[in-house]
Parts: sequence; structure tokens; C-alpha cells
Amino acid sequence: MPHPFNYKDQELSVGRGNSAYIMLTRDWNGVLRKICGIGNRVNSIFLLASGEEIAFEQQADIIRLTGLPERKANEPPRILKLELEGAPFGIHNPMWPENNFRIC
Repeated sequence: MPHPFNYKDQELSVGRGNSAYIMLTRDWNGVLRKICGIGNRVNSIFLLASGEEIAFEQQADIIRLTGLPERKANEPPRILKLELEGAPFGIHNPMWPENNFRIC
């Protein structure tokens, strides 16, 4: 399923079953990273390339990655695998109901 969050997470995403895959196209915040607009409870997050589990905290639709390793120079964009409770769905930002994205 392409774009299961309808870009509410501000990233490119695809979903399959109870999993979503998100490409981190913007890593300019270093190891501090948030993803917004996720309507599901997230059970676990992994780096797809290495299988390394990433620590995170979830508050409502905001996922704060707390264990993301720093991106190496010249490393391609990283892809996260999110294991979710149910099929992926996104949440609109109540401050911008006409938009399909959320700024967090």
C-alpha cells in the first residue's frame, strides 16, 4: 500500500499488513528525530538495512526516536520498519485540517 500515512508523517512511506516502511529523507537533526501523524500504536522500530532495533517513545501520533544512530557521511537515506498494531493509518494535524501533513 503506497503512502499509508498520506504524507501526514512528512516522509515517504509504504505499508504492508501491520508494517510500515519510512524513508528518513531529512536527517539534519542528528540523532534527535521525530515522526508525526502515525495513527497506530507502534510496537517496534528497526533499521531495515541492519535489522538493528531502534528505541523510541510514542505520545499520541508523535514518535520520538531515542536510539537512532548518527547517520554516517555519504550513507544513503535510511529506511525504518515500523511494526504496528493494525494496518497503518495517518492522523491529520488539527491546526491544519485542510493539509495532509503535520509539522511536529
